[in-house]
Amino acid sequence: MNNPNRYEEVPQKENKFAKGLKAFGRYLKFVFVDFFNSFKYNNMKLAAILFALPGILLGFFMFAHVPTIRHVTVSYVRSVEGSNVSIVPTLNADSTDPTDFKLTLGEYDGYKNIVLVKDSYDTEAEGFNQDTTPIDGFAKSDNQTTQLSQPEATLTQLDKDSYGISISGLDDTEKTNVKYYSVFIYEVVDEHNYFFTYSTYSEGQANVNITRLTAGTSYTVAVKAIAADNSVYYSSKLSENSAFVVETSGSSASSQDYDEANSKYIKYQGEYSVDTVNGAAATGDIKDLKLVVKANGDVVYTYAGNTVNARLTTAGEGLVSNAQETVNILPFDFSAIAIFVLTLFGFLNVFLSLELSKKKNLGSVIKAALTTVVIVGLGALYIYAIIATDNALQLENGLKLGGVTTMFDTNCIISIVTVSAAAFFSLAGLILAFINYDRTYEKVDR
Repeated sequence: MNNPNRYEEVPQKENKFAKGLKAFGRYLKFVFVDFFNSFKYNNMKLAAILFALPGILLGFFMFAHVPTIRHVTVSYVRSVEGSNVSIVPTLNADSTDPTDFKLTLGEYDGYKNIVLVKDSYDTEAEGFNQDTTPIDGFAKSDNQTTQLSQPEATLTQLDKDSYGISISGLDDTEKTNVKYYSVFIYEVVDEHNYFFTYSTYSEGQANVNITRLTAGTSYTVAVKAIAADNSVYYSSKLSENSAFVVETSGSSASSQDYDEANSKYIKYQGEYSVDTVNGAAATGDIKDLKLVVKANGDVVYTYAGNTVNARLTTAGEGLVSNAQETVNILPFDFSAIAIFVLTLFGFLNVFLSLELSKKKNLGSVIKAALTTVVIVGLGALYIYAIIATDNALQLENGLKLGGVTTMFDTNCIISIVTVSAAAFFSLAGLILAFINYDRTYEKVDR
């Protein structure tokens, strides 16, 4: 008979969230247990995992490979020791052309005090046109008898991306004879100005867009008044430089080769031949010496059937030319190709690792050996290219890379470690695969 007063204990329901966590924990336990247990039943699994790692590593660290590749250099030009030739430039007082120089070589091939005169020069040549080149203006015809006054440039920042330049110093008559104003921007490096870019404007205020310039870098700007065509005036001298610093703008860093960009040698540009040697008329082989000075400071000597390339540098009030030689670091730049192929074969390793784990046969091991040879070989070549470039950087008269003093920055170290690890894991996976592959495997035709 049922007793209505009897108490029956009802079990308490378990919390759904706690129940779910327990179930998930049991799932993870079985997953990890099954994963580790699987190594007992598949002796190729570790080899397959090691073999798949290069593809993951090489692709994931591409951010470090790219800047490293950019610094790898095939060759560079350096000065030949003991090839210095002192040069004293003298402006011809009788000439109205401010680029009409004589050059006196201190000594060349045993001859001393060799005076060379300028035979020809093209003031309209590319890189020398006085309208577009940062040199003082000069008369180009007898009709041009008066030089425009030297302008003064006032710089005003308009916004973070541009500056305005206002011009003063010319009277009303001169202004009517100005065709336009040339604007020259220089980058300041080690307290020296290096010609960076050029633009023009005709009147009013010039807005100089600076998005190409580098944030945090110092620049100076100079202007020149360009005389109108068929005017009695000729172009002015360059104004004094006005300094400014780009504080927030700049879309990319400058990659200027400052020696190439230096404009202070433009006025010496031209072809020269020997006039006198040590105060007397030239005789012998030296009378055939020819000298070509280019706008960027490159010099070419032609003498006794030989051609010598040299480079101008300043030495006090004079100049010095240094013969140049090309030093080859690498036969060609294979670093980018190496990384591309390494990444390609790294991804191929991922697919081969699945075949290793599944088939475990000699054929899959041979395929793995082929990709491993490529990865190890190209990895060694890539690291060699980096070390060879760094060795050239460390030489006293060696490679110059615009502020880069060593290859081994953070990106380079990451790149080397990644490539080395890819080669190591691929080689380790291959060794394990060769040890453990199924020697009884036979392909069955179905």
